[in-house]
Amino acid sequence: MTKLALLCLCLICLIGNTTMAQSKSTTIADFHTRAQAGETLNVVFLGGSLTWGANASDPNQTSYRALMGKYLIEKYPKAHITNHDAAIGGTGSNLGIFRLERDVLSKKPDLVFLDFTINDGISHSDKLSLEIYESLLRMMLKQNIPVVQVMLSCYHQVGKHYDLAKVPRYNDHITLSKAYKTGVGDTLQYIQNVYKTKNVDMDEIWCIGRDKTHPGDAGYQLYFEAVRDGYEQAIQDKRVTIIPDKPVFGDGYMNPKRNILVDMDKYPKGWDRQKTFRTALWFDGQSSRWMGDVLVASAKKRKTTEPLVFEFEGSFVGIFGEMNGDSVPFRVYIDDQLVQSSGSEFWEKNTARFSSSGGGNLFAWTPLAKELAPGKHTLKIEPIFMPSDKDGDLRIESICVMGPTK
Repeated sequence: MTKLALLCLCLICLIGNTTMAQSKSTTIADFHTRAQAGETLNVVFLGGSLTWGANASDPNQTSYRALMGKYLIEKYPKAHITNHDAAIGGTGSNLGIFRLERDVLSKKPDLVFLDFTINDGISHSDKLSLEIYESLLRMMLKQNIPVVQVMLSCYHQVGKHYDLAKVPRYNDHITLSKAYKTGVGDTLQYIQNVYKTKNVDMDEIWCIGRDKTHPGDAGYQLYFEAVRDGYEQAIQDKRVTIIPDKPVFGDGYMNPKRNILVDMDKYPKGWDRQKTFRTALWFDGQSSRWMGDVLVASAKKRKTTEPLVFEFEGSFVGIFGEMNGDSVPFRVYIDDQLVQSSGSEFWEKNTARFSSSGGGNLFAWTPLAKELAPGKHTLKIEPIFMPSDKDGDLRIESICVMGPTK
């Protein structure tokens, strides 16, 4: 073999090895192989409070998320695995899809654990939430990110309450897992099996009297075992993801847009750019973890403050920002028509129900309209400053818009 031929062969091998090391696959088995080989890998846990670990004694140690992250690190001692927490309590896929870019894709994930079966309404069957969840799933899979769908469950879905006819959202998410060949961490079936075979007391698992949604450490241990087994099963099956040409449950919402207000060329009169709060009522609710600067309308400028007007195209619109006991109510108009909140013309923004002083800080996610006619619309948000609002304000980070793909 000539020196030139040998050099070409070496270059081909080098390029091939580089491509292999940098490529990603939607198979969990491929993640497993890469981890065994000692690659640097990122894992993201996207979900709500059950992914964060509310009611665990130490969420960063005893939640299912923490236990699964530790399991992966110990299973693959040669790999360099970083686990990322992307879980916000009280939120579902209709916010998760707008957080995808900032809180998931920016981490360059090699594996994602996807929650939201509970927070999208496990006992509900509305088509909108299902389409949004499926779109979120498709968006990740189309970027060759392996996904484990985590079907979390609560006290009222297991034990003596077990009834698959009463959990349509769970059944639909299982249908999606079969259609897309994702990994599945099925906590509902796993815990029900433990209940039947080991006679576990569900009242003790869920610390009844305090919380029927979030279990204690024993419950998070069961969550972890279910997710671990689902992950391992996907590896054993060498499961390969399939992305159907058409969504299973509808047209989908593959075009979410998170419009950052402080990036506007011009602010309405009376509105200013400010930093987010740096404290919160609970850790996963700390707005500075999930957003950048906010646009603020303050009662101190009530005489000069104009409504915020925003043009958008889509059928769903919501606002993402932050709130506390000093937050002011506001009116919403879409195409010059007043949009009411629960029958009231005011959309209330305060957290007095969480704090005796009403002073706790939290993120604020508020869908304003979910089923508009597809097309162009005008949104107007008018802060309402009551006489008692001396220092109150309205704090918005982004206007979030999406609609069926064309």
